Amino acid sequence: MSTDRLNVGQPAHAILSAVARIRSDDRFAGVRWDAIDYYCDRLLMGVIPQELDAALTTEALEALSPDVVKAALIMLIRDFARRYHDRLVPPEFAQNWAGHWVEQLTVGLLEATGAPVEPYVRWMAIVRDEPEDPRRLVVGLARQLGLEPNRLWELHAGLGEAIERDVLSPRNSSPPDQSTGTQP
Repeated sequence: MSTDRLNVGQPAHAILSAVARIRSDDRFAGVRWDAIDYYCDRLLMGVIPQELDAALTTEALEALSPDVVKAALIMLIRDFARRYHDRLVPPEFAQNWAGHWVEQLTVGLLEATGAPVEPYVRWMAIVRDEPEDPRRLVVGLARQLGLEPNRLWELHAGLGEAIERDVLSPRNSSPPDQSTGTQP
């Protein structure tokens, strides 16, 4: 098995499996899993592996820690969910939970994948007293992954915009099927 498969592919698959398990948790009833799935599928199975393959040498790929990859990818998912949290849940859910469901999702993914929680805790300590800056987060994650920060930002932000347009737009706003999270 190639190193990129071990260091990038296995963490990505662990996250996809964790999302599938968390989907049935009653705490997340009403979440637009279709949008989260779209983001995860594109990010984990396409964008990140392609970018890492293009940007890193074989030695750099071998040096990547699977735990760092897991934590970084989960933090990107968290940022996507945080930025679109009001569009990813029904209005009554968003009012009651505000952004707390995003943090519960993040912790659930970290726990389910065995990813280290330290990067998440460190980030939450940074943003406790100041507005959250997604660019700052992405720059830090890009450095950990060995990617060019502006490129990772373009991909992350562009993917969010595509999901907003293609999945979360008013024409796609009917409530998802609760058992699968997909649109009827």
